[in-house]
Amino acid sequence: MSKDLITKIIDITTSETSLGDRLAKSACLLAKELEMEDCTIYRWNDSERRFMAAAHAGRRSDLIASYMDGEGFAFAVATSLRQATIYTPKLESSKARSVHDNGLVGFRSTMVYPLSDGRSCFGVIYLKSRIKKTLSTFKKKQLITSTKQITYTIKSNINYMRLQSTYNEFRTVQKRLVNAEKLMTLGELSATLAHEIKNPLLSIGGYAKGLRKNTEKNSKNAPYIDQICSQVKRLETIIDDIFNYTEERPLCLCSTDINEVIRTTLHLFKDRCSTNKIKIKERLTKLPLHAQLDKDQIKIAFDNLIANAIQSMKDGGELTLVTKKHKEWVVVEISDNGGGVDPKYLCEIFDPFFTTKKGKGPSETTGTGLGLPITNRIVTRHQGIIDIKNSYGKGITFAVRIPSSKAGQPAKT
Repeated sequence: MSKDLITKIIDITTSETSLGDRLAKSACLLAKELEMEDCTIYRWNDSERRFMAAAHAGRRSDLIASYMDGEGFAFAVATSLRQATIYTPKLESSKARSVHDNGLVGFRSTMVYPLSDGRSCFGVIYLKSRIKKTLSTFKKKQLITSTKQITYTIKSNINYMRLQSTYNEFRTVQKRLVNAEKLMTLGELSATLAHEIKNPLLSIGGYAKGLRKNTEKNSKNAPYIDQICSQVKRLETIIDDIFNYTEERPLCLCSTDINEVIRTTLHLFKDRCSTNKIKIKERLTKLPLHAQLDKDQIKIAFDNLIANAIQSMKDGGELTLVTKKHKEWVVVEISDNGGGVDPKYLCEIFDPFFTTKKGKGPSETTGTGLGLPITNRIVTRHQGIIDIKNSYGKGITFAVRIPSSKAGQPAKT
C-alpha cells in the first residue's frame, strides 16, 4: 500500500493537468489510502495573508474554506514547520492545546502536516477522522514523503508562474524598446517635415482668409474657400501638436496649488460644456494641494484630458473633477461617462498618432493622436504617473498623480 501511495502521488503530481486538478486528485488519494474521512490541502495566499482551501476530499459541509494569518493549527504548524496530531474526545470540541480551530469540530482525530521545503511554508494538509486514528511509523514516513512531493509540485508551479511573468515583462520591455526606436526616428522626421510645412501653410491660410473677405457670401466659391480655411486650421493644429510632442522645452517649476490650475482650466471649458449639455461636477479639496509644477505645461496636460472627455460625450453627460492627497501624491481625477475605451485599444492610447475619434466621413478622423502622448510626457517630466480606470460602455477616469510639495518649497533642479 505504502509504495503504491508514493508511486501514485508522483504520477499525479507530475502529470500535465492543472495544479488544481493535481491537488484534488492528491487529496482524494491520501484520504482513501490512509483511510481518513476528510483531506483538505490549503495553499498560503501571501497577498490576502491566509491559507485558502485548494483541494478537498470529503463532505463539503465539513470544509473550512480558509484560515487567516495566526488562526488555528494551520498557523501553528506553518510557524513551527512540524506536523501536529490532535485527538479531541468530544466531536463538538473546537479547541486543543490552547489552540482554537473550527476544523476540529465533528472529528476526533486531526493530523496537520506542513507543505514546506524546510525554509518556507507553501501550505498545510489537514487529514481528519470521526474515530480515533493513528498511523504506523511506516505510514507516517510515506505521508511525509507525499507532502514533500506535493510541496515540490506547488513550489514548481509558483516558480513557473514567476518565470512566465518575467518572460512576459521582458517581451513587453523588448517591444517598447523597438517601438521607442521607431518613434524616435518618426519624431525626428515629423519635426523636420513640420518645420518645412509650417511656413507655406501659413501663407496658404493667409491667402485663403484674404480671398474669403473679398468673396461675397452667396458666391459659389465661398464654400470651397471656407473648406480651405478649415483644413488649413486643422493642419496648423497637427503641426503645433507635433512641435509640442517633439520639442523638449525646459520646465519652469514652482510650488503651485493644483486646485488653482484646475479652476483656471475649467473656466475655459465652461461655455463649451454648456453648449454640449455637459454637467460639471467639481470635488476639489478645501485646502491647497501644492506640487512642483510648470503651470503652463501642466495646464496643457489638463486641457487635453478635459477636451478628450468633452469630445467623448457627444450627447451630453457629466464631467467630474476630483482633487485629493494620497500619501506623497497630489491626485487629480478627470472622469466622464462617454462610454470609455474599447479594451483592445487601451494599451495604445498613449502611442503617438493613435486616435479613435471619428469625423463626419466613414474613414475620417478628427483627432491628431498626439493629445494623450503629450499629456503623458508632461506628467512624466513632472515625475508623475497617469492611472486609468476604464469601464467600457460607461466611461473612463484618468487619475494624474504628481509628487506633492509644501507651499514655498523651492523647485528641484
